[in-house]
Amino acid sequence: MIGAFVIANLLLVQTAVAGPWAKRKITAAFTNRIAVNRIGPFGLLVIVADAVRLLSKELVVPEGVDRPAWDLGPLIIPFSALLGFAVIPMGNGIQLADPETGIVFAFAAASIASLGLIMMGYSSNNKFSLLGGLRAIASNIAYEIPLVITGASVILFTGTLQTSAIVAQQSEPLISIAGVIIPQWFAFVNPFAFVLFVIANLAEVGRNPFDIPEAPTEIVAGYQTEYSSVYFVLIYLGEFIHIFLGGAIVATLFLGGPAGPILPGFIWFIIKIWSFYLFTQWVRSAIPRLRVDQFLDVGWKGMLVLSFANLALTAIIVGVIAWLDCSNQWRQRWSMHWTDRHSQSNILTSLQKSVLVSAGYINSAKSAVSGVDNVRRSVRMTQFRLFKMTNEMVSSIIFTSDNVFIVDYVRRFVLLMQFC
Repeated sequence: MIGAFVIANLLLVQTAVAGPWAKRKITAAFTNRIAVNRIGPFGLLVIVADAVRLLSKELVVPEGVDRPAWDLGPLIIPFSALLGFAVIPMGNGIQLADPETGIVFAFAAASIASLGLIMMGYSSNNKFSLLGGLRAIASNIAYEIPLVITGASVILFTGTLQTSAIVAQQSEPLISIAGVIIPQWFAFVNPFAFVLFVIANLAEVGRNPFDIPEAPTEIVAGYQTEYSSVYFVLIYLGEFIHIFLGGAIVATLFLGGPAGPILPGFIWFIIKIWSFYLFTQWVRSAIPRLRVDQFLDVGWKGMLVLSFANLALTAIIVGVIAWLDCSNQWRQRWSMHWTDRHSQSNILTSLQKSVLVSAGYINSAKSAVSGVDNVRRSVRMTQFRLFKMTNEMVSSIIFTSDNVFIVDYVRRFVLLMQFC
């Protein structure tokens, strides 16, 4: 609970900076205008001013709204985005939970926001809000399928749904160029899937050119038309937390998670999700909005086909790599097996020859020694004489030498001679 509280507040602080202040500054830079610069240093205190202004406004409830659904919808959007961060590894051991189906949980938590959008659009008793809610569902269905399928292509490479394992596999080196090691980030391994995922993620978070559900020039503000005061703050908050969640999922699947040189992992994680946020703001200022029919054509006829093609191609590549690896392993095993069999046969052959030769020697010795009694008696007499001579030699060695080890060795040899 303490970890969830700390992470949630860090995300809320970043959202407060991104929404009222950073968004205005970035848009002004792209359109050659002057953004907020009078309230506090660099205009940062506009965050406090906007919070006080919005929260102090009257909450206007239109007539005829479905009050339970109308009240619950704005709460679902930020809650679903914060829930998705529970399984995202943020570096330095910062991860609330690490289930085996972590990335599926993140996708599922992010998609809960669609329920809040349709609830707000349907319960507002407003035609524009209803159209905005229906557009939100249409966009989420059209682009969540390519999003998940493209993410599945990464799962084919890793073989796991656990977010920490996905990040760990990307920490391995991919290639070294002039002494610089390039990590095995899936953005480098499969850049086509990375581009598809980022585009589908833009539609998922409702950024240009895919902000069809709230298109101000067509349907006023879409599903959020009838909301004000604290409810508008919650919707606005949930929208930017979803952008950061999209950046976190992109970083986890394609950019190595919190991995990076020199700086701590958590700092790299913040840099990556803010880079995705800056990219969404650049696209918002640079690319015009699509028409709703173009929007759906891009999703169903373009992104869906390309995502399935990427999945099939990835499956073929992974299958070929696995087949080659398996064939190499079997080839090595069989070569080792035949080598072992060959060496074993050589050893057995040499042992067999040694046994035969030894048996021949033993039989010859037996026939020579036990053939005639007088030969045996002469051998025993020779042994006795050798023993006597050697014993006299040992006595002289003991008298002239102090090397106890040699004396002991010779004595042992003499004592064993009579048993030969």
